[in-house]
Amino acid sequence: MKVLKYDDANNNSEYLVNLIKSMTDLKTKCYWALSDLDFVPFFHGDYSGIGIMEKKWPAYTALEEYEKNNVIILDYKQLMQFLEDVQTLRNAVIICLEDNYKIDINNFHPKVESQNKDMYDNRAIYEIRILDGDLFYVISNSEGKHQIQPKNRVAIAAALNLIIPNCTNL
Repeated sequence: MKVLKYDDANNNSEYLVNLIKSMTDLKTKCYWALSDLDFVPFFHGDYSGIGIMEKKWPAYTALEEYEKNNVIILDYKQLMQFLEDVQTLRNAVIICLEDNYKIDINNFHPKVESQNKDMYDNRAIYEIRILDGDLFYVISNSEGKHQIQPKNRVAIAAALNLIIPNCTNL
């Protein structure tokens, strides 16, 4: 488990986008399960009540799904759209699973403050736990074929230290 601290807990979505982009090249062969969410979407203004209703923003669509199922299932493109529409994630468990692995959303309830330092699901490729918006716990599959390879470690180091200078390793 790698623990990272980000200095701006009120604006961490761009950091998370860069972290995910640097970690994975599995953009089409996996899906993302989000649970234990507490997030703040960007403010897009109030609806005036006159004229055509504006489009539904990805964060609000995700919030409706989360309220219904307590988990959100997204593909890579949907995840990026969601994160671009979110200002900060205060708490979250983000798990990357291969397409051929299916989960039962009725029994899938990982928690950020779990005492387990291992992955919630051992089939996961990556797991990111966000606590209080500034602590990022990154767990990768250390035994499977998707463990973080040396080239990915370099990319992660570059993303954490160069692209985002507010990040420190703990």
